[in-house]
Amino acid sequence: MIMACQRHETAAPMPPTATLPAPLPTARPTTPPFLELPSYAYEALPYLLSQTGAFTDTKTLTPAPSLLPYAVNSPLWTDGALKKRWIVVPHLPESQAEDRPAISFTPTGEWYFPSGTVLVKQFDLATDERDPSKVRRLETRFIVRSNDGQVYGATYRWRDDQTDAELLYDGRDDDITVTKHDGSTQVQRWHYPSRTECLSCHNRIAGGIHLAGGNIIDARIHTTRDGLAVDNFLVQDPLGRPFAEDNQIARLRTAIADSLANRHRLVDKLFAKPLARTRAEAFTIEPSALIDNKASNRFTVIEVNAQDRPALLNQLAYALFQSKVTLHSAHIATYGERAVDTFYVTDLLGGKIEGKARLKTLEKRLLEAASGEMVRAAA
Repeated sequence: MIMACQRHETAAPMPPTATLPAPLPTARPTTPPFLELPSYAYEALPYLLSQTGAFTDTKTLTPAPSLLPYAVNSPLWTDGALKKRWIVVPHLPESQAEDRPAISFTPTGEWYFPSGTVLVKQFDLATDERDPSKVRRLETRFIVRSNDGQVYGATYRWRDDQTDAELLYDGRDDDITVTKHDGSTQVQRWHYPSRTECLSCHNRIAGGIHLAGGNIIDARIHTTRDGLAVDNFLVQDPLGRPFAEDNQIARLRTAIADSLANRHRLVDKLFAKPLARTRAEAFTIEPSALIDNKASNRFTVIEVNAQDRPALLNQLAYALFQSKVTLHSAHIATYGERAVDTFYVTDLLGGKIEGKARLKTLEKRLLEAASGEMVRAAA
């Protein structure tokens, strides 16, 4: 849920003979969509935060008048970071009232945000526990609802002089020194996500399950139109039993959370973990990947047949992530030693995967993942 944070002022009582001040305007000012950000994900982004239109002064972090501050009912813990949030909702002049976009609320389902809506999130980190004024700006993130109804994101990393922030094309890590209350110091690593990193959440969840000793028997993976990932997994331990003990459940939760938060190099841990099911080595199933653009009006449908093994889903999902496709839905099934995984995907712009060269590259990556050749790369 989103809780708007707007200040409502009430005039003080006035004597009967006094002239009452003019009422404060209640109408929102005209707010164009997108700020200075592109209206489609494939268009070029401004290189500097100061060029996005979100802040009138980046040195003082003064938000533009169109930014409305808001808070969430249940904020997530992000390694001790301090966070500020704003939203920009397009607001057209009265003359265009018929075309005025609005947020559609529903008490149980997804909210609808009109094209041109921009969510802005600022991350800061206190660098000295003895002095609350010592705060370092880390990054500013944007989530934008584009004109085609899709959602794209962008991350701006703040310069060392804290006067502006620069667009990140790839993810990176920074080591930041934090002074504790007793004067000692510790190094805190901060991870900046790339523009496509949100697409990797499915394979990270699957990798975390494998690290916790789980074997994915069945899965239903969905991505909503607003970019929310909803993943359901049926998991057993290496001997085919359910995770019933409290310590097993706790280990599973921790492994998934650590993988999603990028607290370790998932690829190294997956490579170091031995496969638990050795009896599968007695069977040979030739992997295959079928890519079909006719089975669905909206999606490219992919069916992968492979010999079932731990971390298979992680490696297939990583192959899709490498291919820069959006995973909308997945259905995972096992028949004895055979795994049959079906994926419904589009490109980053919401269209089907087309082009002979791209389809061939996608098929090649999926076959490498299905055969286990991508174990080192799958994270």
